[in-house]
Amino acid sequence: VLCACYKIDLGALKNQLGAKSIELADEKEIGEMFDDCELGAEPPFGNLYDLPTIMDKALEKDDHIIFQAGTHEKAIRMSMDDYRKLVEPKVLEFSYHVTS
Repeated sequence: VLCACYKIDLGALKNQLGAKSIELADEKEIGEMFDDCELGAEPPFGNLYDLPTIMDKALEKDDHIIFQAGTHEKAIRMSMDDYRKLVEPKVLEFSYHVTS
């Protein structure tokens, strides 16, 4: 889970997870895992899909999180405290800010 204005640093994520290799899932894999959601509108609740949830440390400073609710037409705003209690994400530092 990371802010839309950030990009994933796969090398940093791999090192922090202690993994030999790491890659992003492709659209087909995502569609199969989140078959009740529109592609690109998956909510940040890995626990609902039997997946671990990893949240970028940059989000810790935010009071709220806003995310797609399974569709591109609906979004949910939730307090970060409530989100962290519900999901219990593993917090790691694995992104960099993208400038325009």
